[in-house]
Amino acid sequence: MRSESHLAAGFLLAAAASFSPASARPELKLDASGEVLAADDISIQAHKLDFSVTQGDWILDLGLGAGLYDIDYINAVFASSARLEESTVLADIAATRKWGRDWEATAGANVYDGFADYRSVWLAEYYRENWTAFPAYRAPDPRGHAFALSGVWHYTPGAGRLDAGVSFGRDWVVPAWAFDPFVGAPVSSREVLDTFSGRLGAEQALNGWLKTELTASYQSTSERDARFGVTHSWAASAGPFALRISGGYSTEDPAFDAIYGNAAVEWNFLPTWTLTTRYQLYHDTGEIASSAFTASAPALDTRELYFGLLWDRYDIALSLGVGFLEADYDPLSTENSFFGALYRDRDWVNVRAAASFSF
Repeated sequence: MRSESHLAAGFLLAAAASFSPASARPELKLDASGEVLAADDISIQAHKLDFSVTQGDWILDLGLGAGLYDIDYINAVFASSARLEESTVLADIAATRKWGRDWEATAGANVYDGFADYRSVWLAEYYRENWTAFPAYRAPDPRGHAFALSGVWHYTPGAGRLDAGVSFGRDWVVPAWAFDPFVGAPVSSREVLDTFSGRLGAEQALNGWLKTELTASYQSTSERDARFGVTHSWAASAGPFALRISGGYSTEDPAFDAIYGNAAVEWNFLPTWTLTTRYQLYHDTGEIASSAFTASAPALDTRELYFGLLWDRYDIALSLGVGFLEADYDPLSTENSFFGALYRDRDWVNVRAAASFSF
C-alpha cells in the first residue's frame, strides 16, 4: 500500500504543479448527478458533483458525493421495528497525464465516511439490538479509502487500445456478531478488510461501425480467496441507431459464481436528442458463508428495464432516466431466518438525473 500511495501522491502533486497562472486558459467541466433507488421499505439516494480541469497534457478531476439511506427496519427475533436514517459522504481526486495520442496514465485516491450500502445499515441495527447490553459489543464506524494507478496505450489511436490498472483499498466494515459460549460474550468478525484489485482490458474497432472490448479482473480481499472475472462487450452503429451488448462472469472459491449481461439500443432521433432503452440480467449463487450462522446473502436474481433521455448541446448536456428492477432471493436456511426482512424479494424503481456543463 505504501509504495502505491506514494506513487499516486507524487503523480497528483505533479498535476497540481502544471496548473500555473502563466499557463493557457484551461478547459473546465462540471458534472452533477442524482439518483434515487426505492422499494416499499427502503429508499436510497446518491448525489455527486464532479469538477474537471484540463490544462495542456494534464487533466485533474475532483469529486464530492453523498449517500442517504432511509429504511423501515424489522427485527424478527424481538418483533421490533424502527425507521433508520443514515448518510455517507465521499470525496475523490484523480490526475491524468497524456503523452501525445498514444499514452496516458492516471493516479487517483478516494475516501468515504459512512455506510457503503443499505445492507450494512440494516445489519448494524440488528447487531446493536441483539448485543448492545454486553460490554464487549462495539458500535461500528464504517469508513474507507483507496488508491489507484492505471495506464492506457492507444496502439491505434481512435481504433485500438490496451489498458491496465491496480488499486488498493482499506475498509472498516460492519462486522458480524455471534455469542461465543467459551468466553461467555459476543465476539465479532474482522472489522478491517484490505482489498487489492487489478484489471487488464483491450478495445478494438473492427471496422467503421463495429467494435469490441474485453476486460479481465482480479480481486483479493482479506481472509477470502481471490475473485476472477471477465467481461466482453460489443458496440455497433447504423445511422441514428447504436446497439450495445455485454456479458460477464465472476468466480470465487469455494462456491461463488455470478453471470450477468445487458443489451442497450440508442436512438439519436434529433441532432441533440438520444433515447436509450436497456435490459440487464444478473444471477449469482449467493455469498460465501464462513459458518452456519451467517448474514451472507442467499442466491440472487435481478432483472432491470431502463429508459433514458439525453439532450446534448456539446457545452451543456442534460439526462433523465427511469429503471424498473426486480430482485429475487432464494429462500433462507433455517439458521439464517433472522434476516428474512433483509433478504426478501423486492421491486425497485430507479430514477436518475444528470447535468454536464463545459466552459
